[in-house]
Amino acid sequence: MTKFYHISAKKATFCLILGIFLLIQPASAKIPNDPEYQATMWEQIGMPTAWDYSVGSRKVIVAIIDTGADTWHNDLRDNIWINPNEVPNNGIDDDRNGYVDDINGWNFIEKNNDVRTSVFGVDNDPNAVQHGTILAGLVGAAGDNNLNGVGVNWRVQIMPLRAVNSEGQGSVADVANAVNYAVDNGASVISLSLVTDSNDIYLKQVLRRAYDVGVVVVAAAGNEQTSDLGDLDKNPLYPICLDQGDVDNWILGVSSVNASDRLSYFADFGKCVDILAPGESISSTERYAPAYNYLEDFGGKWKGTSFSVPIVAGAAALIKSIRPDWGAKEIIRNLLDNADSVEEVNPIFIGRLGYGRLNVGRAAAGAFLNRPKANLIDTIYFYSGNEFFGYKFNERYAFFIGNVPEAKILDIASADVNNDNKKEIVLLISRKPYFYVRVVNESGVLLNEFALQGAKDARKVKIYSDVSENSYLVTELYDKKNNRTILGKYDWNGNKFGELAIKNVLSNWDISSDGNLIIAFKNKKDLSIKYLNWDNKTLGKWDIPKIDSVDDLKILHEANIDEDKILLVYRQGKDTLQMAISVVDGKKRSEKIVSKNKDKWHLLAGNFGGDDGVGAWRFQLNGGLFPVYDYYGKLVKDIKMLKISGGVE
Repeated sequence: MTKFYHISAKKATFCLILGIFLLIQPASAKIPNDPEYQATMWEQIGMPTAWDYSVGSRKVIVAIIDTGADTWHNDLRDNIWINPNEVPNNGIDDDRNGYVDDINGWNFIEKNNDVRTSVFGVDNDPNAVQHGTILAGLVGAAGDNNLNGVGVNWRVQIMPLRAVNSEGQGSVADVANAVNYAVDNGASVISLSLVTDSNDIYLKQVLRRAYDVGVVVVAAAGNEQTSDLGDLDKNPLYPICLDQGDVDNWILGVSSVNASDRLSYFADFGKCVDILAPGESISSTERYAPAYNYLEDFGGKWKGTSFSVPIVAGAAALIKSIRPDWGAKEIIRNLLDNADSVEEVNPIFIGRLGYGRLNVGRAAAGAFLNRPKANLIDTIYFYSGNEFFGYKFNERYAFFIGNVPEAKILDIASADVNNDNKKEIVLLISRKPYFYVRVVNESGVLLNEFALQGAKDARKVKIYSDVSENSYLVTELYDKKNNRTILGKYDWNGNKFGELAIKNVLSNWDISSDGNLIIAFKNKKDLSIKYLNWDNKTLGKWDIPKIDSVDDLKILHEANIDEDKILLVYRQGKDTLQMAISVVDGKKRSEKIVSKNKDKWHLLAGNFGGDDGVGAWRFQLNGGLFPVYDYYGKLVKDIKMLKISGGVE
């Protein structure tokens, strides 16, 4: 039995698509270790296979436009979006987006920054109060944390936008404003578990704008079948049917199936439906407020196309984590092309159930196996004096690239910064008394050069490059007078747009996969490592005792599990050691390096040899056979290094 929220005949409103709570114990399974893991549902759509490729990424934002969500929930709070450009509770619109102190999103009902679902109203409907939190859990309840259940994404950013009240009603205007907010604040996916019979032109415009800038819009079919109104070809609902008649399939319309892939008895059907997902016997996170009689933080069983939507929205987010270069068109195509046909078990609905039932495992495999390999490393770049070179280690030959007239090269870095599958090379150079950054292509052709203003002692340059976001340069300068290291952030035209001053001479540093900084500095005989953002806020800190010196430090990022590891080679007395530190949980793993040669060690992190995994290569410039280890520390191959001289990236 399904409860509906009816639409006013006088005023266009949205209604939530809600299901009732049945007292059935949730299923449990060992993989992942979450005690309320619903094995049957997740296996139906191939999630265990999908999680082999990715468990999501915190770089992907999913906006859930609904009643809000319990942002304090133990299984959600680490995956709630935090506005990086807003200072909490200062009463100022720091990012100038029109919303003051919008730290986690916005409440378009009460017109404030509290996105938690209100439990205070005397007319509240308990189903509506639970609704947004249930959806959030299906998109992104934290996984493998031995707590409650799991979402499609174990790591993600959920942006709760409250545009429906706790009675289950909301205006078209508020939903449209929430869509604009989601797009303007970086959402990759928008989840809409609501319907109206109003074909509103403004809502169509803002949703089409979302699709055009790459945002996947996922919308519910509705639960009208039991009232003989479930044929959307005859009785269209919105927003799911807003794209009907258009050339592009720009709204991903979702209906519900049971565990046997049969269309749910309540679920709507028709040409507006693109894909199906489980929508019965759903357990998920719930709004927890025991003082107001909301006594459980996880429960079920829920039913409705409402709950099919966040599963598909979560799948879109998971694909985005694998293919950050894809926009809405490519992600939708991937999900539809990899769906399983269910017409055989639904003969009376042939041609009216879209492409079939969601198969995230197959979609993830297809996205992963066909992704570009821009991270492939087959060349080392090095310099000596004012000349710079490349070394192709698979072919074992070095070659001259170019020189810098009347200058000395201080450091070198390389990356594919414009996503053309070709490397750009960045040189930090000195023409006394000034310092410059020079950018060239792989053939040594000058692309740009700019001066570092006010630089007295430039030391290093590194590149941050992310195909889903942007790329920039970071330089290290040393202010001897004040004993400060200054890290400056520059765009490719030489415009400085960020700076961090650190009291200390740095032993080494690198840029994390999220664009923040990992720095290492000596503290007497100990080594301190800090994970900092550009506002100098410490996000993590690790100390290693009795360190004499650091040879090298690099960040190794594993996209499949969205996690960085800090790799460093350091000296401790007569010993040389390599250590890996997880940025997520701080776990350390170290090994002693056995070598008669006492030359400096260098680290290079990335994809070596064309396989799909990342690894770290530890080598010396004097030449020899040196090991590549995978993300987990397993030896995967050895690479021959010729003897070279000078500095390397």
